[in-house]
This record gives sequence, structure tokens and C-alpha cells, in this order.
Amino acid sequence: MRLIVNCLAVFVLWGCSTTPQDNNTAYNYIDNRNIASAELPGQVMIAPVNFGKPSRHYLTLHEEKTDRQVSQYLSDNGYTLADNRPFERHWLNARQKYGVLTNPITGEKNQAYDDAMQETLSAVFAANPTLQAVVFTDLTETPIHYQLASKRFARWHGVQRKVKTEGVGRGAYQFNWNETVDAISLAVHVVNRQQQLLFHSVGGIQVAQAIFIQNKTAELRRRHDLLVDKKELVEGIRLAFHPLIRMHGYPGPEKPKQAVESP
Repeated sequence: MRLIVNCLAVFVLWGCSTTPQDNNTAYNYIDNRNIASAELPGQVMIAPVNFGKPSRHYLTLHEEKTDRQVSQYLSDNGYTLADNRPFERHWLNARQKYGVLTNPITGEKNQAYDDAMQETLSAVFAANPTLQAVVFTDLTETPIHYQLASKRFARWHGVQRKVKTEGVGRGAYQFNWNETVDAISLAVHVVNRQQQLLFHSVGGIQVAQAIFIQNKTAELRRRHDLLVDKKELVEGIRLAFHPLIRMHGYPGPEKPKQAVESP
């Protein structure tokens, strides 16, 4: 059965309230548990590769730390974690078989990537009869803008973040608030033994750039404390797994489990 990849990305930035409870940017999650069965919480495996296109290089440096935090969150909520080294081994074999899996210019995955993924998942599930699902934890980017220069915050995927400043300047500074910044999020996909998409959602984590101030001028630069804030990372994880693991104070609307047709 082919992987179900009909994941509706909703990258909408709404109003300007300053309270997290009024933040209506929560991702339009996909919950297929009514048609795609799995005994959860149960044994799951965190995949060492992305479900979607590969993350940008600077984000791959933080994948291991992110997966450790995801593992802790899953364990705390009744899941057991399977070693993902078998996945790595089967994925390496599939890469050798199918060759180039992504466009070297755009970074987008091609059909060979999906074929390699299907073959890898089949081998992983066949080798482990107690494994209920594979969890993919992609670190992604979304282009956004800061809302309201006077308040200096950004909203996306259920979170609100104040502007991060670095440098030696003090007081007022000149900055083009129309510049696009990169918002980092965690995209979670959960695939069951039948290779059906059981669940998908996205949680915002952090803006990748800081406003670097020097004297009275300012420009965007990659922030020095990228993904260091554990509180922001944990918030993104909790958002990305809701309602598979229910988040107290979830900022978005609740909805019934969705149904999709198998290919």
C-alpha cells in the first residue's frame, strides 16, 4: 500500500492578539485513527530520516537533540521506543538500490525517495512484529513576517515568539519589518504497519534569525542560540503531537478524527 501523503499544509497567520489562547495559527492536523488502526500507546520507532523533503543543513545539526526530546515525551506518555538502527540499515540498502533520492538543486524528494521509503518501512515492520508505528520528526522552515513592529512578535503553527535581538546597539534602531524570517517547526508524521498515515501535525518552535543591532542600524542574521531554549522545543513537540497525545491548553480548535481513502 502506498504511503498516504495528502497532508494539507495550513500556513495561515491570523490576528494580532497578544495572548497564546487567542493564537489561531495552530496547524490543521490530520487524525486518521478511526480508519488506520494501531495499538497506541505502544511500541514506536523514531525514523532517522524525514517523511518530507530533507531538512536544511543547519537544521540537521539539531535533529539528534530534537529526537531525544521527542523520545522523552513519548516515553513519558506511555510509549516504548524501538531502536532505529534497523531502519538506518534498510534505508542505506534502499538508497544504494534507488540512487539519487532528492533534487540536488531544490532539495525536493523524487519518486525514488517514496519507493525507497516504502521498501524500508516494509522491511522494518516485517522484522519487528510488535512495532505499531514509525514516527517521523521533520524540522521544517516556514517563511513569515513579524506582526506589528510596535509589539515585535511572530505567530505560526500555534506559537507566539518575541523578536530576538543581538549585537551592541541600544535604544531605537532602523529595521525593515517587511523582511521575511524563517520560522522553524516540527512536522510529525505517524505511519502504521499498513503504511497508512495515522497522524500528522506541526508545532512551531523558534524563529531562526535574530535582529543584529549595530549602532542604530539592524539586519537579520542566524541567531547564536538556535534551538537552545528547551521550553520552546518542548512546546513545539507538544503542539505537534496533539491530539495523539493531548496537550493541556491547546491553542487551536478541536475536530473529529478525519477519514481518507486508501490508494
